[in-house]
Amino acid sequence: MDDPAVAHTTIGVCLVGGLVSFMLFGVMTTQTYIYYKRFSDDCLKLKALVALMWYDSAHNIDSTERVPVNRTCDSAHTLCVGHLLYVYTIYDNAHTETILGRPAPKSYAITIFLYGVTGAIVQGFFSFRIYAFSKKLYLCIFIYALAVLRMLDCIASLYVGLQMTSLAGYLEQEEWRATAGLTGVISLACFVTMRNNFIWFAAFIVEAKIFSNSLLASHRDEFNSLNSRETLRAINDQNISLSLPRTYIIMNLGLSENFGFINFDHLTFPAVMRVDWVRVYQDPDNVQVGCNPADYPTADYINQYMEAYTNPNLTTWVHDFRQVIPKNRLADTC
Repeated sequence: MDDPAVAHTTIGVCLVGGLVSFMLFGVMTTQTYIYYKRFSDDCLKLKALVALMWYDSAHNIDSTERVPVNRTCDSAHTLCVGHLLYVYTIYDNAHTETILGRPAPKSYAITIFLYGVTGAIVQGFFSFRIYAFSKKLYLCIFIYALAVLRMLDCIASLYVGLQMTSLAGYLEQEEWRATAGLTGVISLACFVTMRNNFIWFAAFIVEAKIFSNSLLASHRDEFNSLNSRETLRAINDQNISLSLPRTYIIMNLGLSENFGFINFDHLTFPAVMRVDWVRVYQDPDNVQVGCNPADYPTADYINQYMEAYTNPNLTTWVHDFRQVIPKNRLADTC
């Protein structure tokens, strides 16, 4: 009878990782459905990106048949994981002693390849987002180049994996490549410290699903989220009321006779003026150019003579409103 401890750390952890990846595949499928239902007006390139992640043309992994099946990078990855679990648990009857001594199912190598493709697509999307924010093309190219290198590494692993004579020999031969290719912290740590079990592979297959789900949970609209855009727009469209003290903006109009005579006593107020721009400055010799004495503040003056500022029938201060025109330090003294 097989050692239970060995079964737990090989077939057992692969089964747990496979079940978690199946769950994440369901999440990805739901997100894809929501995306196409809500955002049918998106550009064709973005739709194609989502379609590539979920819909692709693959082949049956059984070497004896090559039946064209409509699959996706994500669904093909799920199919390979399911096939791998079926072989180890049902076909091999969970005989752990035979796992390392014979070639792994072809789905093992294909799983690694699809992981590289998924990672390159998603990381390419995120690298473009970095460019959209920073406008630094070299940074985008550098990040995507690393993703492409990892995908090429996965392609090399696929080629070697399809020709393996034993899983143990494959892992020993590909040790350097696996160490360089596993970028997930958990997968890498488990691979380096626990070579005789499949804990690293369980984390590896889950990481691929996290990649694919992060695409639809990420930002778009150049920057907003694919499936969270409606929520963000709803929040943005809400009218938010804040209980803040009422704020007044008082603009002092400085009148000067430097450019010509001004008949101050007969100026027409209220006046409608179009202000193209306002230069805010402070005269170093005059901390304040307006008249705002402590014993009679400008705000009190305006409130007392409010009709002069609001009644269009009172066009002049002296003759119509019968009050002295307000003073300012640019034209005269306060």
